[in-house]
Amino acid sequence: MLRNKMQFIACTFLALATIIKMYPIIIILILLVTRKYKIFMKTILAISLIIGTSMIFIPKFVWQDWFFTVVPTGSYGESPKGLPAISQIHNQSFNGFFARLFTQQEGSYHIMNYPWLAKISTYSVCAVIFAITVSIFYKYLRIDRDDIIEKIVFATTPLIF
Repeated sequence: MLRNKMQFIACTFLALATIIKMYPIIIILILLVTRKYKIFMKTILAISLIIGTSMIFIPKFVWQDWFFTVVPTGSYGESPKGLPAISQIHNQSFNGFFARLFTQQEGSYHIMNYPWLAKISTYSVCAVIFAITVSIFYKYLRIDRDDIIEKIVFATTPLIF
């Protein structure tokens, strides 16, 4: 009983992490590949409940503004319309770091103005993190399926921050 309750709590936190950051989606896919269907379904249920609840309580105009104004204008190396510059010191992501180095946005170091270099650098780091995750996944998939998620989370989570 306690194990099932803890499993649902873990699935809920994984759902929250996936909603906040995209990287944990890899962990959800690993659950599917390793045939942990029960945990996978609980996580999908938690994601659905969180998104459904937020769609009920957050006004429609906020969702419209997000999907039609912010999302289309933002990507790595660019500030989404209506949001603060990505180069501000509060943004501690790779995107913020490279924007501070290679752009002339507010909060940047004004070292050089090559926004394309900020974008390429951020995408490159993300590709390396993804490659590390996939290599760990294949290495441990052949050895021990029960331990794979813990090993991937342990090895790659620090790379997200």
